[in-house]
Amino acid sequence: MAADADREPLFRRFQDVVGHEAVSAALSRAVAAGRAHHACLFSGPDGIGKRQIARAYATLLNCSDRVSRDEIAEACGRCHSCVLMRAGQHPDYVEVSPDGRFIKIDQIRSVQALTRFKPYEAAARVVVIDHADMMRVEGANALLKTLEEPSGNTHFVLLTSRPHLLLQTIRSRCQPIRFAPVAAGAIEKLLTQSGVASADASVISRIAQGSVARALTLTDADIFDLRELVLGALTGAGRAPLTEIMSMAVELGADRATIEASLDVASLLIRDALLQKASSTAADRLANVDLADRLAAWAASSSYDALFRVRDAVEKGRRRLASNVSPRVVAESMLLSAHRAMDESTTAAA
Repeated sequence: MAADADREPLFRRFQDVVGHEAVSAALSRAVAAGRAHHACLFSGPDGIGKRQIARAYATLLNCSDRVSRDEIAEACGRCHSCVLMRAGQHPDYVEVSPDGRFIKIDQIRSVQALTRFKPYEAAARVVVIDHADMMRVEGANALLKTLEEPSGNTHFVLLTSRPHLLLQTIRSRCQPIRFAPVAAGAIEKLLTQSGVASADASVISRIAQGSVARALTLTDADIFDLRELVLGALTGAGRAPLTEIMSMAVELGADRATIEASLDVASLLIRDALLQKASSTAADRLANVDLADRLAAWAASSSYDALFRVRDAVEKGRRRLASNVSPRVVAESMLLSAHRAMDESTTAAA
């Protein structure tokens, strides 16, 4: 059973996942040929579908009546194993994810204990370790022992956006599978099919930067209002009085979710402004394509040094937030740094 079952269905087919056709085809061929590797390392940005592909792979491995769609083997959805996956109750499918900030040694030891026995019902047991880079050293070493002595009927799938944080010895024992960001066009199509207005879908698909999960989250958030607030805060930072800066910081730092979204928005706005400053033909590469004129005006009135300093303030905000600095303090520090950078840029231009 899934170690930390969520609301997403365990049963998946590759065709259910947006993008990653090459990865799906490669995994499908490996299963069909009986050459599925005992351990795979799925790496790529968060939210792009690694876990969904892992579930489709696990479902296919144990399906007893596979079907073929466009030369890709898929699970039938009807056999006993598929029925158990649909119900979220498959005894030979295990998901492990961080318990708090880390994956604990006891979680890995539980997996080790399972692998000493044959699968309960299916042909194979599949263990998916989400955010595998969050294992502590002792947990990683325990997993390494299991990977060094693989059981023929247990398959591991490690998911991470930071493969460099995994032990090199673990990486060397896994088949590496790299996931690229999903194309904006594919995300836009998904959003419009979900009922999102075409104009909004076009912008959101670019802002999502290849993450389907993020795109779906943005449709439920006041992303356009937040973007206006952040853009106004950054572009007007050099002229705004400190009292107004502090007022904006209260809004942007209202809670952790808001400041995280604000930092993401700010990062993309600055990226786009730098693109506009570097090239007058950069419009087709912008994430915030609907703000091209305003970003071009901001870029034209700001020095490279000022824009890079604002970018550095945003990245510093990410690091401070990761160190559990309060959201409001992170917002205040970012906006004050932006204020100084833009004020000095305006003074120099004058």
